[in-house]
This record gives sequence, C-alpha cells and structure tokens, in this order.
Amino acid sequence: MDTDEVKTYYLSYFRKLVLFACKYVGDMDLAQDLVQDVFVSLLNKPVEKIENPDAFFYTATKRKCLDHIKTQTIRSAHHENILSVSESVFHDDAVEKTELENHLLSIINELPGKCKEIFLQSRFEGKSNLLIAEEMQLSKRTVETQISKALKKIREGLTGFKNILLTIF
Repeated sequence: MDTDEVKTYYLSYFRKLVLFACKYVGDMDLAQDLVQDVFVSLLNKPVEKIENPDAFFYTATKRKCLDHIKTQTIRSAHHENILSVSESVFHDDAVEKTELENHLLSIINELPGKCKEIFLQSRFEGKSNLLIAEEMQLSKRTVETQISKALKKIREGLTGFKNILLTIF
C-alpha cells in the first residue's frame, strides 16, 4: 500500500476511529495516538490490499486499544508491587532504626555519671571540650578521656547492630 492510499484511508477513517478508540481507553488524546499508530503501522508494514476497510481499521484499532489496556494493567500491577515492596523495606528500616536508637540511648544511660554528662553535653548539646571542662571545672584532657571512654562503650554495645548501621549510614 502506498502513501497516497494510506492518506486516503486516514482522511476517511481517522475521526470515526478516534471516537471508537475513545470508548475503550476513555481519553481522546490517547485515542488519537493509538489510531495514528494504526496508520503508521500501515506505512511501516506494507499491506497488499484491504478487502474490507471498515472491518480492517476497526479491528486494528480495537486490537491497538486492547494491547494498550493490557500493557497499562501490567505496568500498574508492577508499580503496585514495587510500592508494596518499597513500603515494606522502608518500614523494616524504620523499625531497625528505632531499635538502634533505643539501644543507643540505653547504652548512653548506662554510662557512669560524669562520663554520661560529659558525653551528652559534647554530642547532644554541641558544646566544645574546652567549654565542658570550664563549666565542670575539669581539665580539657579529662573531658577528652571521658568522651573516648563513652565512645568505646557505645562501639562495644553496638556490635550486634553492625548490619543495621551499614544499611542506615
């Protein structure tokens, strides 16, 4: 089939086929695209002669619409699957992170009095070692030593959470 024949069929059938396709897909722009694809396929895959143009074009349009609906249904199911898996993974990560935070707080609460106080001021209040030393009337070196002891205890206490730490951070 040559370009002139396709053009003739296009002018004769395009509007009718768009309305027909719109009944399947419910979207005029999409219907136009699908019908246009039917005519483009005629140019790409030559057809000798169309015996019954009505049957040919309506059937081709119907198939195009049904293929589109099937593809969209599969994509939609796939996207829902991905979302449910993602939500599950996110929920698992959130639970693990909460467990980690709770465990970390319990380790910090178990630190000896001054060590805990120095560590909290350093890490949670953002105070410098020098400021902590001045406020608590300690040497800067003592503050540094207490922070090092606290960090060592925390590292030891978090050994079971190594995999969670790697996924979160």
